[in-house]
Amino acid sequence: MKLERQAQRQPSAATSGFWPRGLAVLGSGWLMALAAPPLGLWSLAWVGLIPLWFLAIRPNQSWRTAFFYGLIWGIGFHGSVISWITHLHPLTWMGVPWLGSVAIAAFAWSFITLWGSITVGLWAMSLRWLQFLPVGARVLAATALWCLLEMLRNQSPLDWSSLALTQSPNNLWILQLSQLSGQLGITALIVGFSGLLAEAGRGLLLPHPGRYRHPQVLVAVALGLLLGGHTLGAVLLSTAAADTPASAISVGLIQGNVPTRVKLTPAGINQALEGYLTG
Repeated sequence: MKLERQAQRQPSAATSGFWPRGLAVLGSGWLMALAAPPLGLWSLAWVGLIPLWFLAIRPNQSWRTAFFYGLIWGIGFHGSVISWITHLHPLTWMGVPWLGSVAIAAFAWSFITLWGSITVGLWAMSLRWLQFLPVGARVLAATALWCLLEMLRNQSPLDWSSLALTQSPNNLWILQLSQLSGQLGITALIVGFSGLLAEAGRGLLLPHPGRYRHPQVLVAVALGLLLGGHTLGAVLLSTAAADTPASAISVGLIQGNVPTRVKLTPAGINQALEGYLTG
């Protein structure tokens, strides 16, 4: 009995490394966020999902752990990409007390971050349940599921953080694919590429009966997918309608750039009038 109680107090092998792995997943979410504007390091998006995929399908792991890995990744990604929402503060110009302004901005940021993160958690949990599928079918199913969840989330007014955003505005070749399939085509390419590499890594590093025994094939398919997508995008970009100088028009955009906290005060209105007239 004493030995049983000691065994119960000891963490299991499946959960003892949760927090180190959770930090790794959080870091990969931040990595994906670096690919999005304003930094726009778009190449990082092609590897930012691999740690989450790899950890979500670890053997002998509960679906709850997989869900929390997805939730943590989503907090790192969505929380960083939409951090601009905190610029709602201060709202003192509306008569809101300073603490109330902080609370409103924090709630808006937290709620929308959690809204996006829950969908990532559901995806990671579902990926854990797809382990019975062959590796190719699992990659296709997981990619389709991510796109479905992103499409459903996009129907709500609280969605700004598609994976396709990570390729804008710098990766012009891949962005051309949106002509054919919209943003979901770009998202599917990123998820599929990441999944193939994660499954290849699983085949190399995890010695269990269900691993894929030819990971080099998965790497080759992933690289082919990446090169094929960029090649198709380059062709679409090169065959776009050419600009003709004779049909060009001049367009000027004038923006007041008045901070929200002062724009409805007399000083803010004067600043806006001056900015627009000067522009």
